[in-house]
Amino acid sequence: MNAEHEGTHSEEKDCNGYNTGGVIFLLNNLPLLYDPQEAFTTLRNVPYPTTNLAATYYMPVGQILSSRLNAAGFIRNICINFGPRGCCEVNPNTRLSPIFSPFVRQLHQLFQYGILYNPEDGEVAFRMRTNLSSLLSTLPANCRKIGCILGPVSLTQGPIMNLSDYLRAAADEQILLFVVGQIDPEIHSYIDDFVQVSDFELVATHGLISVILAMETKLGLV
Repeated sequence: MNAEHEGTHSEEKDCNGYNTGGVIFLLNNLPLLYDPQEAFTTLRNVPYPTTNLAATYYMPVGQILSSRLNAAGFIRNICINFGPRGCCEVNPNTRLSPIFSPFVRQLHQLFQYGILYNPEDGEVAFRMRTNLSSLLSTLPANCRKIGCILGPVSLTQGPIMNLSDYLRAAADEQILLFVVGQIDPEIHSYIDDFVQVSDFELVATHGLISVILAMETKLGLV
């Protein structure tokens, strides 16, 4: 079955019973983690090796899946932009192994076959999309795409609301997609609003935690 033409996770199960609202995360080109001793060989021979991609995204995906936000059924989808390796969706019902090595194997299989199923219930767990445009075309119509600035705001960026104020003003029925990671020219053209997550520079994983906690606070989960 062609992974590109199957429905999105939010179409298969509407936010675990919630008919409106919800959250989608897009982890966009996070800084690649690698062993400094292997950096030269890695970047020269295989710029985006699967093992390093797994090391980069294992913790952020785990943070989302294990969050109270997901347990309460508010996560509609988890999206990853691997850059030249393509994009993928992760079903919020996916159970991530507490051990890192199975995630590496899953990514190897995902890049090979384009789709992975949960052996327990047959649900799609991971699905590849060929590029960012293909991935974003699957989003719900009322999805608001929000670029997360994880540090001080440049004067050239103009007035930008902080995350807390933005979420207070956001309607409960609005689906919010948070772009966490690199805000490059490609994703910039798709973003509707920008928010400042922190006054200080944060790495992507810490910024993600801040966004998750802010959403949990908005929805009364903490």
